[in-house]
Amino acid sequence: MEKKIFRSRIIKKAKPNIGHLAVAEIINEHESAYLITQNVDNFHQDAGVPDDKITEIHGNASYASCLDCGIRYELKTIKRFLKMKRYLIAMPVGNNKNCYYLFRSVHA
Repeated sequence: MEKKIFRSRIIKKAKPNIGHLAVAEIINEHESAYLITQNVDNFHQDAGVPDDKITEIHGNASYASCLDCGIRYELKTIKRFLKMKRYLIAMPVGNNKNCYYLFRSVHA
């Protein structure tokens, strides 16, 4: 349990490094540049790579999308919604009455 808490604290403090910033600069300076990454931490986007110029082949640990309608949500929103419920049933998420929470990690 202590290892899990320690790891969680480290992850929350993590942020893009100079490598992420350099990649973002290259992507933004060259119109035809495109990034394909195995990273799931959203650091490339946090460093400035636009969503339409990146493919995350293993998904993204910050977002999930509804399997039915495809709307993308921050995982924080989904976790907050699920904590309000004591059991899992098909309930609309947020303001979208047509969106039900069968989610998967986002694959751009």
